[in-house]
Amino acid sequence: MLTDFLFSINAPLPVFAVMVLGWLLRKAGFLTEGFCKTGNKLVFRLCLPAMLFRQIIAMGPEDLTDGGFLAFAFGGTLAT
Repeated sequence: MLTDFLFSINAPLPVFAVMVLGWLLRKAGFLTEGFCKTGNKLVFRLCLPAMLFRQIIAMGPEDLTDGGFLAFAFGGTLAT
């Protein structure tokens, strides 16, 4: 179960880390409002879909038929 959890957070964790870093840099005055708007568009319209696509392509057939992972993903979706 722990390996399923680690596998499922592998894709979104770097995105959230970059978001927190951007928020900290914005609060510190290193980033302007215009850059933040442009950066948000870039991340959510290009980088995030590309990263998720890369993660899905890297999965093998055995990952798609793993009952434990599918149950964990279904349960996490319901909890959310």
